[in-house]
Amino acid sequence: MKFFITFFILLGVFVACSNTTQTTAAQHDKQEIDHYTCPMHAQIHKDEPGTCPICGMDLVPVYKDSKSLDSANTPDINSSLMIAPDRQQLIGVKTTTVKKMDTFKNIRTVGSVAFDPELAVAIREYLELKNNFPDLAKSSKNRLKILGLSDSDINNLSAKTVTSYTLPASTTLVYATLFESDFPLVKPQTKAVVSLSANPQVSYEGVVTSIDNVVDSQTRQARARIQINTADVSLKPSANVNVDFKIPLGEQLIIPQTAVLDNGNQKTVFMVKDNINFYRHPIQTGDLAENNTVVVLEGLNEGDIVVDAAAFLIDSEAQLKGIGNSVHQH
Repeated sequence: MKFFITFFILLGVFVACSNTTQTTAAQHDKQEIDHYTCPMHAQIHKDEPGTCPICGMDLVPVYKDSKSLDSANTPDINSSLMIAPDRQQLIGVKTTTVKKMDTFKNIRTVGSVAFDPELAVAIREYLELKNNFPDLAKSSKNRLKILGLSDSDINNLSAKTVTSYTLPASTTLVYATLFESDFPLVKPQTKAVVSLSANPQVSYEGVVTSIDNVVDSQTRQARARIQINTADVSLKPSANVNVDFKIPLGEQLIIPQTAVLDNGNQKTVFMVKDNINFYRHPIQTGDLAENNTVVVLEGLNEGDIVVDAAAFLIDSEAQLKGIGNSVHQH
């Protein structure tokens, strides 16, 4: 309820400022009224002033004051909305520049500090066979692969590794849960940040050494093994942890997530021209990236300026004036 009250107040201020700004008022004196509508219910169209049949608010005039933008680079633009700098400051409009930079995708999951007696026994058996009965070690090696170890892991096995799966050792192993959608992204050598669920302020950097070769038939999950080069006693066997994988996406165009308006069918942003003209522009987005940003696949170029904060208020004003297709959710 507080959200809707705040929204109505801000929107009312926005519309009021629209009527009191000297420049806009002077323009309206010379312009023709297209119709009257309700600030809260833009579907109401009346030829004469009056009150809204839904909420009782006074209807406001909608002027024929939209200016089409002539730009070869923006063929889908219908019209622009002019907002004076003082009004922008009043409603909290902030803009950001579209940037191209090396980008990373964060995958967050959970896991636990490794405690796997079965695997420890299998490793011990393999080492004994490898050292004393090399011909019999092949089947034991296959068992280790089924349990999730890679060829590289197996080649690096030692007596110390056995301890790592049962007791604290010089290095700590962590099991992280992976969903099927994450399999193509998380691979051996992927970097990870691990923190204890009981103490998330303390984190440890690690690297993925291997991923289960068999997917759980019921949960459709697999485990990634992460090696942390620490013997911190806080990382007790079976302790619950949070895991963040940092997946490089290469150089990408990015914008803040808050800049994107999404109605379920189309994603758009409000681009800014000459610091006062705002117009809606469709885009296509890709992966969510770190720091609450999103990758832009189509629709924007590096250096473009888009609205970052208060885009929903601009969208509401554009809907009031019948400018473009609104993507604001009511």
